[in-house]
Amino acid sequence: MGALAADPKAAPAGSVNSATGAPAQAIVADAPPTSLDPVIVNASKMPGFLGDLLGYNWNISECTEGSNFHIRNGELIDAIGFRHLYLQQHPTEKAAVVVITSPTDHRVTQAVVAYTAGPSVHLKSIAIGDIRVKDLTPADVDRPDVIRKYVQEIRETYLGDLGSVALVTGSGQEQEAIDRMTGKRTLVTTGALMAVAEETGDYSRLTRFDEPLYRGSSDDMLVSAFYWLNSMDKVGLVPVARSKIDMDISHVRPDNRVRVQSGKQDAVVFDLDGVHYLYNDQFGTLGMPLPKNPITGAPYLVLQNGDLFESLYFTAVYAKQHPDQMAALIPAMDGIHAAAAFGRGGKLWVMSPFLGRFTPPPRYRIDQVTSLAQLHETLVERELKKLPPGTRTRPVTGLPQAMPGDSTIEQVRRAYLSFKELGLPVKFVQNDKKEPGLQVDFRGATYSYFASGPIEVSGSN
Repeated sequence: MGALAADPKAAPAGSVNSATGAPAQAIVADAPPTSLDPVIVNASKMPGFLGDLLGYNWNISECTEGSNFHIRNGELIDAIGFRHLYLQQHPTEKAAVVVITSPTDHRVTQAVVAYTAGPSVHLKSIAIGDIRVKDLTPADVDRPDVIRKYVQEIRETYLGDLGSVALVTGSGQEQEAIDRMTGKRTLVTTGALMAVAEETGDYSRLTRFDEPLYRGSSDDMLVSAFYWLNSMDKVGLVPVARSKIDMDISHVRPDNRVRVQSGKQDAVVFDLDGVHYLYNDQFGTLGMPLPKNPITGAPYLVLQNGDLFESLYFTAVYAKQHPDQMAALIPAMDGIHAAAAFGRGGKLWVMSPFLGRFTPPPRYRIDQVTSLAQLHETLVERELKKLPPGTRTRPVTGLPQAMPGDSTIEQVRRAYLSFKELGLPVKFVQNDKKEPGLQVDFRGATYSYFASGPIEVSGSN
């Protein structure tokens, strides 16, 4: 049996802050997800005659391919661009970004695009170039662990051969010198360069000569990475922001000594496949998984003031995962604290972004949405009284309000992609203050979200 609707005595699901009587905000539909102005980024020049000779001018508007955007430690950004371009040009093929991280600090060391070309499977990255893999099938494109194992085997082969040469010659430098003189690159040299590139983030000696490497300053690279990831025609819709973030970063120096730098770091943050990444050209790209709901296994939306949309998303996901169970949205009596009710294990449960998960007394049923909303409001008010006067911060059971460094635009984009993947009608909107927001249609009502305060908009689909 599908999820039940609200009981007839409940306030209409589309009412606007019915408990508070707050007026609705004007909404402009189909507003763009962001209003960032287009920019042209010119990289810094080296000083003196050499700088004038080489120029180093870099205009991101001239980049037509993701594979042509190589910046220090930017292998993941490069892979995102290549995947988007390839799928645009070959809509019937498959392509997936597979991230390989360091086992010690989870820093991204490689980002490989696995893609199909008819019956063939190719792997492409800055480190390994573009290779056709006979041992993989098109189904393996959807199996990231298989791709990671294959890439790791390539790297182990490189490093194994490099070690063999070192035993004979004392180091791999002699072979590398011969390769430079002959213009050739052996497996041994490629392995040495890959190992260095993974630790330093400098892939310039591994890229093909027809793919330019961006040689700008750190600020040039961060600005370019931000606008590149913000360009829908180059990478698609990516949740992205630029921030200063408190973090500890371990960095392997050329002498193989580990350096840990703490404090605020200027970074570009973005989401991909359920992971929140922090990019800094000096220290690499670090990833942290988005927190997941333990009931559905789906990542939280992680929205500021997002109780309504977190509850809405949970209800829709749970109903889709368990069509034989019941799920219902519990409206916010105070206009803020919404929740969701669902059946599991023969019991009624409530998933509250503010209170956590709990079972109401046995007399409550899932179709008594008004009663559940009143119970939830009573419990919320009881917890709020325990907080300092005038504060509405959450207890420790509450959901996270933000990922490190993200912004309203990034959060709205993250939620948009989640609802889109779920198959619900969703679109970007703006209120009268030009704040970015979302509208989602669900069970005959249209719900709106803005970071300054979510509202529900009445109306049937």
